[in-house]
Amino acid sequence: MSRIKNINLDTIDKSKFDVPISELSPRAIVSISGDASLQDLVELLIKENQGSVCVVDGSKLIGIVSERDLFMNVDDDDFDQYLKKSVSDIMTPNPLTKFSNDTIASCLKLMGIRRVRSLPIVNENGEPSHMLTAHDMLAFIIKLFPHSIKNIGTLFEWTVSEVHVQDENFSFTSSPHQLSGNIFLSPLKSAVSTDILKVDQNEIIQDVIKKMQARKRGMVAITCFETELVGILTERDLLRKVFGKVDLCARVRISELMTPSPVTLLEKHAVSYAINNMFEKRFRNIILVDEEKTPISSVSVIDLVKFVTDKLI
Repeated sequence: MSRIKNINLDTIDKSKFDVPISELSPRAIVSISGDASLQDLVELLIKENQGSVCVVDGSKLIGIVSERDLFMNVDDDDFDQYLKKSVSDIMTPNPLTKFSNDTIASCLKLMGIRRVRSLPIVNENGEPSHMLTAHDMLAFIIKLFPHSIKNIGTLFEWTVSEVHVQDENFSFTSSPHQLSGNIFLSPLKSAVSTDILKVDQNEIIQDVIKKMQARKRGMVAITCFETELVGILTERDLLRKVFGKVDLCARVRISELMTPSPVTLLEKHAVSYAINNMFEKRFRNIILVDEEKTPISSVSVIDLVKFVTDKLI
């Protein structure tokens, strides 16, 4: 088994996070009226390649709505009428916001503690101007730790005999005012906060959505014989492949809608690999498997944000 070793690790002062949000160059706001239909929302999210958008009344921010809101509120017994509902019916009102002069550290902590992927940035009048995302945070973290994260690179293909982990006697200590790049060589198991939802490839989409709703999961691992990982289904898949395209009253198998052969990592792989993989491919989740390639857990982009947040507090 090969190991990460002989690398020049970064150690930074935590004050590096006390810089304004403008350092991140977040995306300009994408918004929709609360009176718009959910069909309009689906089309906007796909067109703008967004996971969430602001809901406005004129220039006033009244809510935020996301892909997760779409699938968490769908009822297949009334699916024909669902996309005719208004955005205001499913939005989250009075969303968490930040001002443009707030610090990255305060945003990182808010995202990690409240486990939100997107934060609207508002001006002094409360009007939204930009959307800050968890992937923006990953970009900033990667930039701060070129040796501990960026230079380690991505890991999309691997074998058990080539797993890269840190030596067991490696020191992960740092001063109270510093953040050591050593933490990103921690095994991914230390960043996982939830168990994984698994379903068989022959289950139908209605049943899978109900399980995702019940467990409040935005991702599900698709298996064969409850062991072999064959695919993944995410909120993004539901947006692009289901809403407005699949009749939920039809018995469509999940295998017809899943993304096959998803990228995986082991729980013993370094956190750095997950950060780089997620940032490069814009993943929100990575399935973690055992040495037999059976899915056992998962790590999300918010898990990684929370991982760093815990080290800053």
